[in-house]
Amino acid sequence: MASVVWILFLLGLLLEIEKIGALSDDELLIPQFEQVPAPVTYFDAQSTHVSIPLVCRAWPPQPLSSVGYYAVSRLSVSGVSQMAAAAPHQLPLYPVRETLLANDSTGLTSILLSDPSEVVGMSGQDVHCVASTRFGSILSPPFRLLRAEIIDDRRDDHVHRGSHSMPSNNRTTVLRVYPDNLAVVRCKLPKSQPSASVLFTRDGSLLTLDPRKHLVVRSVSGDYADLLISNMTPSDQGIYQCVSTNPVTKRNWTDPTLFTLELTGN
Repeated sequence: MASVVWILFLLGLLLEIEKIGALSDDELLIPQFEQVPAPVTYFDAQSTHVSIPLVCRAWPPQPLSSVGYYAVSRLSVSGVSQMAAAAPHQLPLYPVRETLLANDSTGLTSILLSDPSEVVGMSGQDVHCVASTRFGSILSPPFRLLRAEIIDDRRDDHVHRGSHSMPSNNRTTVLRVYPDNLAVVRCKLPKSQPSASVLFTRDGSLLTLDPRKHLVVRSVSGDYADLLISNMTPSDQGIYQCVSTNPVTKRNWTDPTLFTLELTGN
């Protein structure tokens, strides 16, 4: 019985070798990805004008290879059998709808999202590219769309005006620092996807950071950022406040705490 199994195995191996031998050099190429989308692409859900391309580029170029787009969820597909992902121990993938695909002048296929509802429908799920030649296929790392947002978890302290969140009840903290010493102004940061940028104001005007004078340090947790002011002088005195901005939506959030920085020990 064992000899029969070995004979069948060898016959199958010979058939595969014969198939490979019949392929030309061009058909023996193993596909590789030259370009894949970033792991996360953020979008503004409140924007009415959307154009998000997600491009995978493979080598060898077409027509020696082809690229397909697949999602882990059925939400982006239509007419897919419930049994499409029934194979055990394999990643379940479903083809992205053809209406979401576009071809450029070179024949390169990409996902092009221009409708806000399409973007929202694809958000939060992993998407993969599959590059194939006659020799075989490879799977790209996952990439996904995520909603960009800045979250004010202290809504009772703020009045919202358009895209700007204004503190309704400012709190004032007085910081007294000895001359030529280091002053630290701590700014609480809102939850933001992606991470918000931070700007500081002094007496209501934007503070221009001098690398020889100022340093902004974020906490590892992302809950706050410290403005470090070295060699404290009379010109550094004033009322400080910080504003966080989501880099995608451009919406702002203002920390309600005002810091009055004063010199002491004169």
